[in-house]
Amino acid sequence: MKKILIACLFVMAGVSLQAQKISADKLPSAVLENFKKLYPTATETKWEKEKDNYEATFKLNTVSKEIVFYADGKVVQSEDELNSINDLPKEIKDAFNKEYPGYKYIKSEKIT
Repeated sequence: MKKILIACLFVMAGVSLQAQKISADKLPSAVLENFKKLYPTATETKWEKEKDNYEATFKLNTVSKEIVFYADGKVVQSEDELNSINDLPKEIKDAFNKEYPGYKYIKSEKIT
């Protein structure tokens, strides 16, 4: 388990080193238009360029979200923060409670 965690940390560090902060005015218009269409009430939006893709980190109501776009505005993936164990599917919640009795659920992410 420790090896997996360490490997994940190295991968995340490598990805973050490749990302470059970018201002909204430097985005392809298709990316910005689709983002505004999908999330018109987003707040605290920050943009990064990752290789040829564009990632927005933002808040929607009080939920942290991330979405990655191709340069043509199509969505690559999205990540939604799940702060409550009740936000998880029943099967996953049951497996967590069975496999980790006594542990406290903190948060997870749904990647689409």
